[in-house]
Order: sequence, then C-alpha cells, then structure tokens
Amino acid sequence: MKKLFYTLGALLLMASCTDDYKDWASPQVVNQPTVASFGNGSVASVSAIDLNTIAEGQDSVQVCTITAPAVSNSAYSPVYVISFGDKVFELDQQGRMAVADLQQYLSDNYGRNPNITRTLMATVQMWSSNGTTSIKLAESDPFEVNAVAQAPYIDPNGYYIVGNIDEWKCVKVDEWHLVNNGGDVYENPIFNYMLPAVEGIETYEIKFIPAADFKEDGNINTWDRALSAPKDVDEVAYSGMFSYDNSGGNIKFEAEEGALYYDITLDLLNGTYNVAPVSFESFIYVPGNGQGWAPDKAAGLYSANNDGIYTGYAYIDGDFKFTKHRNWNDGEYNWENFTTVPAGWTQGGGTNINCPEAGVFYLTVDVPNLTIEATKIEYMGVTGEYCGWNEGAEMTWNVDDCCYELSNAAVTANGWKFRANGLTDSTWAINLGGNDSVEPSNNIGDLVGGGKNLGVVGSTIKLYPLRNTSDKIYCTVE
Repeated sequence: MKKLFYTLGALLLMASCTDDYKDWASPQVVNQPTVASFGNGSVASVSAIDLNTIAEGQDSVQVCTITAPAVSNSAYSPVYVISFGDKVFELDQQGRMAVADLQQYLSDNYGRNPNITRTLMATVQMWSSNGTTSIKLAESDPFEVNAVAQAPYIDPNGYYIVGNIDEWKCVKVDEWHLVNNGGDVYENPIFNYMLPAVEGIETYEIKFIPAADFKEDGNINTWDRALSAPKDVDEVAYSGMFSYDNSGGNIKFEAEEGALYYDITLDLLNGTYNVAPVSFESFIYVPGNGQGWAPDKAAGLYSANNDGIYTGYAYIDGDFKFTKHRNWNDGEYNWENFTTVPAGWTQGGGTNINCPEAGVFYLTVDVPNLTIEATKIEYMGVTGEYCGWNEGAEMTWNVDDCCYELSNAAVTANGWKFRANGLTDSTWAINLGGNDSVEPSNNIGDLVGGGKNLGVVGSTIKLYPLRNTSDKIYCTVE
C-alpha cells in the first residue's frame, strides 16, 4: 500500500498518548447503523472481508467508505486512521487499509481460523496537519468491520503419508496418520507422526494427503491439496517449507544409520516440516510436582527393546513431564507429544501433563504411537503360598522414601510375590517377581513384571518400584 500520509507516525504517537480513542478491545456483537456519523461527513460499513479471496499482489483492502467532513482551512491536509480498540492503523481517503495490518490484527487477537467471521468494532478519525501542527477534526461513531483471517486449509482429521515407504502404492494406511494432539487445528496446528524406519531405503521420498481427499476404498481421490515440496525446490533435507497445493516434487530426507524411527512434525499453519531421526534410549524419567521437579531423582520408565515403549511405576501428584535423561538439557516428552492420555488427564501449566489425583501409577508410555496408559495402584499386596495366593497383605506407601512397606510379614520360602490391585483385578495384570530362571528366586535386587516367585524370608519387606535411585526395581527383606 502506498504511504500516503507522511505525518501518520506523529499522529499515531499523539493518539497513543491521549484518551481520544475509545477502548473496543473486546468487540461486541451489537446492532450498529450501516452509516456512522463523522462530523458533517459519514463512515459506512462494507460487506464482510474474506482475506482468503484477496488477489495475489493486492496490498490493501476496503474496510469502510468515507464521506469526508468539510475542512475549513485549506492549509491543513486531512489524514485518516482507523482504530480497533487501542490499535491504530493507516487508512486512505477511500477507506482502505493494508491487508498485512488487518491480517496481523486478526491473527494476534482472534487466531487464524478461516471458517469464522470476526466482528471488529472500529472508529475512524480524521486528523489535519500543516506539517508542524496536527489536530483531530472528527471521530466517527463506532461501526462494525466483519473480517475473516487468511489461513491455509487444514484437514481436522489429519494427513496420511504416501511415498516410497510402500513403493508408492498411494493408498491410505492407518498407521501412517499424522494428527495434532487435540483441539481446533487452527489453534493447535502442529501435526506429528513417528514413522518406523523402512529397511533398504536410503532416501525417503514422501507427500502428505489430507484425510478428506481419499475415496472410501482408500485410494486417493485428488492430489490438489497434497503437501509437497515447494515449486522448483529439489533438495534432501530434514527441515524446510512445503507447498499446500502439490505444486512441487517429493519431500525428501536421508535415512540415518541406526535410526529406528523418524519423528515427523508439520506446522500446518506456517507451512514448515521437520524430521528428526530417533534411536530411543533405554529409559525416560518422570519429574514433576510430586517429587520437586528433579529429573536426577525422578522415577524411571524402561524400554526393554529400545523401541520407545516405556513401562514402570511413578508417583504423580499434579503436573509432570518426561525427560530423556536425568536432566532438563537433553530433551523431553510433554503434552504436545501425545494424542491419547488417560481419562481425566489434561494439559497442565505450559506443556505439562496434569494428573488430577495423587498416587503411584503403573505407566505405559508409547512414544512412537503418542499414547500414555496409566493404572493407579490402589492396593499393593504381598501374596504367596502362606495366604493361598489371594490379594495378599496390604503394604503402605512411604512417600518420603518412595517405597511400599510391610511389617510382620508371614511369607515363607515356598514362594511369594508382589501383586497390585488384587482386590479388584483377578487377572494378576500387575505383579512383580524375581528376574531369574529358577523358582523360588532369591533375586530380590531385580524384580520384573510376571517374574519368578520369591523365596527370601523375613518379617519386614520394603518394595522400591520407582527406579529413582537404581535402574532396577528391587525390594529388601529383613
């Protein structure tokens, strides 16, 4: 938009230091006249403005029409501005403002959902200047500007990967599905998928197809909205821009030796992608509100196959996260990394995950598939032959020492183990025994799910399930 008003900067500075502008920062839907009074002139509303229909290269848009008030002194040149709340923008004599300014205001205050028309309350001011002195001659009554922000199409049901990962069969594969982690896709436009490495591929070549663009039989109905490399861009890279209309070639990235997965992230609002080769560590950790946000002392979850599926016990009380190592510097998994969490769990402060009730939980964290499963340990028992292998004697949780305790235990050398939730779960889904090849086992320093019955005898038993001071789950028997 041509800069018509050379004194605008001074005028806007003056306006920001006065009370001349009414506060309409929270627009209200009210009945307004089609024409607002403006001194002895007028300001008229225009039809709703859809910034998605603006022609390429068009830099201004009509937001109102102005019938100028009379100016008594010809030495003063009229200058117009439009106010939305406390924000003031340049306006030409025909009632046009910069497309970029309107888009930025909508984005900053309402987001960029192109399916919602926003109603802005506006006023127009007419200033006059002779080069050294500026005065406000008139201010209109409030009037409505109805506008729709510009944004690309984002499929709320996600995108599917097609490419050389299956020799370009170009069909919808449920496992290759990118989704956001919930909510409006224009407020949360980050889509993610952990792609398993495909043996034999040296360079991955892929595109992303909106869910809406497949036929019922799973074949592609149209390529028109495929996410591709930008036009005339042919590069192999782990990050870059993409095209929304299949205007370019394939998105390409190199296979990395040893990678088990490729963490693919799309920013659907800003048109960028990122790919991170992933080789999972054996452990992740669970710092949070329940233990002072200290990764070095946090519970550890173990991935037996280094496949990104972690299991274990953690004491959780409110907000928490997962860290990749026992520090905050080497990366984390948080609310944004998961699409499925247990019922009642929500986003906490920032990117924290929030668990609404405190306690010890048995967790299964599936990083590649973006899921968390949790079972609260309502009852931890010591069971065995001595009690007919029932729910067992109930242990007490010691929150300070992070262990379950049982005094006056009656276990025998004929076999016993730890059983969770035995009062309500008859399947023995969560139980701990010795990591051993013999039974009864004396290996109380390494307990595993479904392990061997134990044969160590004593009256005081303490179970340390959190792996917060050891890589192993263990117990003591005295």
